[in-house]
Amino acid sequence: MKKRLVCWFSCGAASAVATKLAILENQKRRLADDVLIAYIKIKEEHNDNKRFLRDCERWFDAPIVVLTNEKYGGSIVNVFNRLNFMGGISGAPCTLHLKKEIRRKIQRPDDLQVLGYTVEEMSRADRFIDANAEADLWPLLIEKGLTKNDCLAIIQNAGIAPPVMYKLGYRNNNCIGC
Repeated sequence: MKKRLVCWFSCGAASAVATKLAILENQKRRLADDVLIAYIKIKEEHNDNKRFLRDCERWFDAPIVVLTNEKYGGSIVNVFNRLNFMGGISGAPCTLHLKKEIRRKIQRPDDLQVLGYTVEEMSRADRFIDANAEADLWPLLIEKGLTKNDCLAIIQNAGIAPPVMYKLGYRNNNCIGC
């Protein structure tokens, strides 16, 4: 089996920059034989994500594979309705059922995984590592000391308009209202 670089693109600025940098590093250092850019579509995300995804595909010069957890129709509302709760001490069930379940189905033991954790999110990256011992995380943005604002500037310098959720005042490009 070939080693694979898996970039988990979320339609956020940080994951876009992490993906672009990982592609460039892989071209230089040949860390993996194959590159998979995966986006897990959530029904309640802003429609502008479609535009941002297409812009990033052109920037990456690579396709983005769109995945959805069909069991829930890719909808946070369906998760909340089936489980009868929106969040608890261990977080929101939508993250587990709509994103983590898909990641676990797709990932292989030899994957080098890239997520958009910025330098401000070092503790979040550490929690990911602790909770996912089977995953080989490459915290590329943290290694390079990049912040969320750095990532927004990088995509703007690449000629890509940030996702609308940032313009609406959200810190992340999450589902509308989250």
